[in-house]
Amino acid sequence: MKLPSISFKIFPASRNLKFYSPFHTKKAKAVAGFSVIEILLVISIILVLSVAVIIRFRGANTNNTLKDSQTKVINILEEARNRSASGADNSDHGIYIDTVAKKIILFTGPCISPCVGKTIDLSASIFSLSVAPVTDQIVFKRITATAEPATTITVTVKNAAGDDLC
Repeated sequence: MKLPSISFKIFPASRNLKFYSPFHTKKAKAVAGFSVIEILLVISIILVLSVAVIIRFRGANTNNTLKDSQTKVINILEEARNRSASGADNSDHGIYIDTVAKKIILFTGPCISPCVGKTIDLSASIFSLSVAPVTDQIVFKRITATAEPATTITVTVKNAAGDDLC
């Protein structure tokens, strides 16, 4: 049995040492590209990064929803208080809070009347709306703009993981 031979050739012009082996064929040199493992590795890295970005943006969207709902509640409270402080319509002003329908209604007078004013519907953007102490209206007295009773309004939304954010 004859063993394969290995030969070295030195080319004087370039002084490069070239290695020739019978195990190294030109056919193997001609095949170039990526292996299946390399392609799967790149795809998996892209997938992991994409999932991380999507989760991050879903959380940001939930926070924006919460801030937007809080801003709407604060604005309608300030509008009712400012109308009362200025003596607009020569009457008290207040808000009616419907915790079931998740709506807040601005009204004129000591209590809500059939002719209601501005309505804010929060049902599409929030999970729950609660008031403490349990009351359905906050009335601001004319000129003094003091609220009776003192009330806390809690707006709750759910994040992507299902946790409550208040």
